[in-house]
Amino acid sequence: MAYLLDANVFIQAKNLHYGFDFCPAFWDWLVITNERGVVFSIEKVGDELEAGNDDLVEWVKARGDAFFLRPETRIVPAFGSVSIWVNSQRYDPAAVHTFLQVADYYLIAHALAHGFTVVTHRVQSNDNLTEALWFYHLIILPRVLAILLSSVSVEDRIQ
Repeated sequence: MAYLLDANVFIQAKNLHYGFDFCPAFWDWLVITNERGVVFSIEKVGDELEAGNDDLVEWVKARGDAFFLRPETRIVPAFGSVSIWVNSQRYDPAAVHTFLQVADYYLIAHALAHGFTVVTHRVQSNDNLTEALWFYHLIILPRVLAILLSSVSVEDRIQ
């Protein structure tokens, strides 16, 4: 199984428990699991992260397309599925319009098209359009880390 990381995973990791100077092994682990085809994100998330002004910008730029996947024709039908679902709900039209332009829409469509699981710190809520859409593939980070760590050898965890 492969996983797509939401922007908040990178931001909270950097700002809270896995700062580049405090826990570089976390960031190395992301690179290793990406090389093994287990962990990715998408170009739109990379763009959001590059809008910042910190060490995360340089880390994102160094990863490129291998980590931050570009949209391709395979996800076009998934855009339609997500859009149809969003428009069939009772959300404010302005919220729908905004959602269809941001990275979350692309992240969910990409996950749907490829069978990936989205990793995020968001929690499901019926009060917010973006949060409600995570019903597709909602996994909270600590649980995913445990699953992903089981796919990495002990030697790679130590290095």
